[in-house]
Amino acid sequence: MKCQAFFVLLCCQIPTVFATPLYRATLFDRHLGQPVQTVAYANGSNFFFATPTSQRFLAVGSKITNLDTVPGYPRLSLVTQGQRVFAADWDRPNGVREIGGYYLDGKITKVQPPADYPVGGSWNGWTSYGDWVGGDHYYRASGGAFGSIGFAMNPITGEQVSIQLDYGNRFRGATQKGTLIFGVSADSAMTTDSGVGLLIRKDGQWRGIGGDFWLWDFNEKERFLYGDRDQLLLMNIDGSRVPFGGNPFGSLGFQIQSGHLMDNDNVIIRKSDLDGGEYLISEGTAGFVPLNSRVSGLPTGGRFTSMTVDRVTQSIYGVYRVGNGPRQSFRLDPVPEPGTLAALGLGIAAMLRRRRKG
Repeated sequence: MKCQAFFVLLCCQIPTVFATPLYRATLFDRHLGQPVQTVAYANGSNFFFATPTSQRFLAVGSKITNLDTVPGYPRLSLVTQGQRVFAADWDRPNGVREIGGYYLDGKITKVQPPADYPVGGSWNGWTSYGDWVGGDHYYRASGGAFGSIGFAMNPITGEQVSIQLDYGNRFRGATQKGTLIFGVSADSAMTTDSGVGLLIRKDGQWRGIGGDFWLWDFNEKERFLYGDRDQLLLMNIDGSRVPFGGNPFGSLGFQIQSGHLMDNDNVIIRKSDLDGGEYLISEGTAGFVPLNSRVSGLPTGGRFTSMTVDRVTQSIYGVYRVGNGPRQSFRLDPVPEPGTLAALGLGIAAMLRRRRKG
C-alpha cells in the first residue's frame, strides 16, 4: 500500500517539477528508408517531405512514392493535409506551374472549372483539407476588373461549392467534421494585408464572421486565428473573441509572417525576417515566449527556420539549425498536460489495487 501511495504521489508531482516543456523533440532524419531534410506537410501517417538532395517523396502509411519520377507530372507537389485527398500541382512542358488537381488513391485528376465560370481564368490558392480540395478561380472581367470565385469540391462525394460575394473569394479550408471555410474580400488578390471576412458552412447552414483581417489558421474546435501582420484575434465560430497570448487585441510590437493555431488553443507564430524570424508560442493568457524555451531535447543555441503542424497528432515538424551547422529535421511531440499525467497515475494505482485484491 505504501508503494502504491508513493507511486501516485510521484506521478502527481512529476508535472510540477518538469512542467516547463510543452514539447519533446526527436530527431526525424529518416522515414521509410529515405533521409529527411524538410517535412512540408504531415497528417497522421501521411507525409510530403524533401531529402537533403532535394528529392521529394509522398509517404502514405508504409507506401512511399518519389514525386520527381511520376510519369506525366514533372515536379509533382502535393498538399497532404487530408487523409485521402491531396491538392496537386505540377510543371507543364513549358515550365509554367499547373494548378488545380488532386491526388486520390494513387491517381492524379485535373479539376475543370464549372461550365458557367468565366472563360480564360485560372485556378489559384489551391489547397486541401479533410476530403475537400479547392481555392479560387481568378479571372479578368470584360470591363478589365479582376475577380475570383471561391471553389471547393469533395472528390469522394462529388459535391462542389462555389462562392462569389465580392471581388475576392477563396476556399480556405475544412475541418475533419466537414465544416467549410471561405474567405471573402474586396481585394481580388487576397493578400495578408487584405480585409477578409469568413463565410462558413457548418451542418448545411451558412454564417459570416470577421471582415477586417486575415485568416492565419483554424483548429478542430472550430476556432479561428485572425489578424494582420502585427495583431491577432482568436475567434469562435459565432464571431466572439477568446482571450489568449496576453494582449491579443493590440499591437504585438513586431510583425509576423505565419501563424498556427493548435487544438488546445495555443498559438505558434513566426516573427518576420526583419524582426528576427523567431518562433514564439502563447501559453493561455500569459503572452508569447520563445518556442525553443518550451521544448526539451533540442541541441542548445539553435533556431527553427521552418515548421509545419500535423493536424491529426498535433505534433510539429521543424527544420532546426545551430549557427552555420547542418539543417536537421525534428519532430516535436506534445507533452501530456499535468492533469493527464496525474489521472494516469491514479488510474495505474487503482489497477494495482485491483490486482492485489485479485
